[in-house]
Amino acid sequence: MKIQLNLDFSSKRFENLEEAVIHAIHTSPTSLKHLAGELGHSPAGLSKRLNLTPMDNEPRLSLKDLEKFMEVTGDYRPIHYLIERFLQKDEEKILAEFREFKRKIPELKKFIALMEK
Repeated sequence: MKIQLNLDFSSKRFENLEEAVIHAIHTSPTSLKHLAGELGHSPAGLSKRLNLTPMDNEPRLSLKDLEKFMEVTGDYRPIHYLIERFLQKDEEKILAEFREFKRKIPELKKFIALMEK
């Protein structure tokens, strides 16, 4: 069984994964109060973890928090951000190679014609 995943890479506006995760949490249809409970934090504790400029001693979101957020909400935008940032470059490289190959098709046709003579 094959599954095709269509991705809409629209997360270029984020500087890093932390910003993408914080944005996903703030724009989730699930309330922050409910998310805080699901993540095992108080609402105030979650708010502190969502601060982009925390104090040195303030706790940050953990990878466990990220996993639980995606499990609870079904929101995979943080993964989409990572795919765009690290894997889309491979897609761009493949497309560039394809365009180069396509550009050389007339030359290949001429070469094939010469070989057939």
